[in-house]
Amino acid sequence: VLMGPFGAGMNMSLLMPPQSHIFELRFPLHNMDIHPTLIRTLNQHYHGIEGTQIDGDGGLNGDFTVPIEQVVERVKSILQVHKT
Repeated sequence: VLMGPFGAGMNMSLLMPPQSHIFELRFPLHNMDIHPTLIRTLNQHYHGIEGTQIDGDGGLNGDFTVPIEQVVERVKSILQVHKT
């Protein structure tokens, strides 16, 4: 599992093995879908979790927050599937 906010750091998915689960914490309403395409091409599983902007100009220069409950539930569901 790799998890991080939208940005260049998500390119670390290039170092993850196939079938890895990649969680991208996303800015609200941005239309840059670079990472989902890359991740699917690498035969990995993409999980985008959209946040809520809390300050900034509405672009990619502000801060945002994501619903922690949604993050925890998604990770739990993946761990449950792979638990044997």
